[in-house]
Amino acid sequence: MSRFFTADSSSESESSGEEELYSGDEQVEDEEESSSEEEDEDDSDSDSDEDDGKKGINKFLKGGDSDDSDSDEETTKVVKSAKSKRLEELDNVIGAIGNAKKIGDWKVISDEFDKLNRQITKVAAGQKVPKQYIKEIADLEDLTNETLAKQKVTPKKMNATNARGLNAMKQKIKKNNRLCR
Repeated sequence: MSRFFTADSSSESESSGEEELYSGDEQVEDEEESSSEEEDEDDSDSDSDEDDGKKGINKFLKGGDSDDSDSDEETTKVVKSAKSKRLEELDNVIGAIGNAKKIGDWKVISDEFDKLNRQITKVAAGQKVPKQYIKEIADLEDLTNETLAKQKVTPKKMNATNARGLNAMKQKIKKNNRLCR
């Protein structure tokens, strides 16, 4: 129980006497430490004041001007037209198809081809079809035909997901080319 709630005054006087003994020793040690700290602080303050030439609150704001200009540069927004955003998305999808071609992942190629056809309806609404789309369709058709020819010659089988993706692409390209003519 705390000494504040005890009714015995003798225990209070003993504990306060002990506190005085301990507090006196601590005060002497605290005074020695604080005087040595003040000397160290005085040395460091005089060095920084000489270097910067700033005092008081300005000492803490040094370099603040350069931080403000950096944050302004970071927060500038680039405004793009809807057409350029759609073309950028189209380029991203074409890039994803290119990466999937390199590793021969026909499932991803099939999925990205669907995205590509959805994107082209947005991009080419009332306008010419972009050349990169036509080039990508031609490349996909060539790659599909080459892969099918290799599958007939080599006894090595594709895994199930890639085989399904390849067959789906063969059908999608045939349908897409029929519609474009």
